Amino acid sequence: MEKLEAQGYLRDNIYIFAHYEEREEDINEALGTEEAGISEQGFLTSMKNLVNSRGDELRNE
Repeated sequence: MEKLEAQGYLRDNIYIFAHYEEREEDINEALGTEEAGISEQGFLTSMKNLVNSRGDELRNE
């Protein structure tokens, strides 16, 4: 995170993805990063991810 911020990236624009949702939540909480939401993915992709496998969901995000 520190290296990305030193390169000029804002923490609000950094997303962490993990295969296990619980792990992703823990990492995001620890680092103060956000989950990719509807505004980043788009409404249709977000709705499609509700029925996709976790691997497909991560590839879409």
